[in-house]
Amino acid sequence: MIEVVLITDKNYFKFSLTTIHSLLKSTRSEISITCIITDVSSQDVLKAETFFRKEKIKILKFDDSCFKEIKTKKHVSRAAYIKILLPNILVDKERIIFLDSDLLVRRDISALWDEFNENYMIQAVWNPGYDYDNKICNLDENDETFNTGVMLMNLKKMRDGNITKKLSRFIDEKNHLTKLNDQAAFNAIFANSWGRLDLKWNVQFQFYWKKSGDLKIRLCEKKELLKNPFILHFTSHSKPWMFRNAHPFKYAFKENYFEVNNELLNYNDIIFISALQKLKEFVRICWFRNK
Repeated sequence: MIEVVLITDKNYFKFSLTTIHSLLKSTRSEISITCIITDVSSQDVLKAETFFRKEKIKILKFDDSCFKEIKTKKHVSRAAYIKILLPNILVDKERIIFLDSDLLVRRDISALWDEFNENYMIQAVWNPGYDYDNKICNLDENDETFNTGVMLMNLKKMRDGNITKKLSRFIDEKNHLTKLNDQAAFNAIFANSWGRLDLKWNVQFQFYWKKSGDLKIRLCEKKELLKNPFILHFTSHSKPWMFRNAHPFKYAFKENYFEVNNELLNYNDIIFISALQKLKEFVRICWFRNK
């Protein structure tokens, strides 16, 4: 059985359902999904349970008040920190695929499940160009870090290694010094000890936004990633549910959103500055497409 886990709050709940919907559409294998929620209305939960009534989806409520003292940065919500507790929350699970709530799954997730390597507690995709917190994480300037939006997590090994305690200690002591929130904690604890997944399993926004040379990959590889991403990750503060967003797969996300939520996206940022931001994104994406 493939075990998939997501974490979301009231701000991302409908978008997490979109991610789940795309996952189920793309996967033929037997799959069990756990969606951990915080501060989501009972009405929204009922709608989700009604839509997914035939699927193996468990919605688990969690009180994230234990993180109330944490100051989040940028577009990250407090719920993101719950992932450091997953080994202790999901004590009945040994291995999971963790997915963020701003993804579009386009390939059968069973192929990712097959990538599990017992030598690692965490397997993830390199986070190209992100070295903001390397010094705080005791990493060299050129050491690679990983994005926590898509992870293979060996929860049993993490429990055996008391990883939750180590992650919590880092957040208590150094979170205020970092830019990347919980992601910095994971990279500090798993510095140079995480397993690399193929980039296609977490195609982030910077792949559309930067030159292949800056990403340290060949141009032909970059073109294939942009054309045929297995999992799209709408990183950055520009999301496909915003008017300002110009991501090439925005309309694929909107289609999945409509199918599961039975409503059109309602943009809340239709202002002049958003139009300028949208134009800037579009021009830059077009410019770097073949570079």
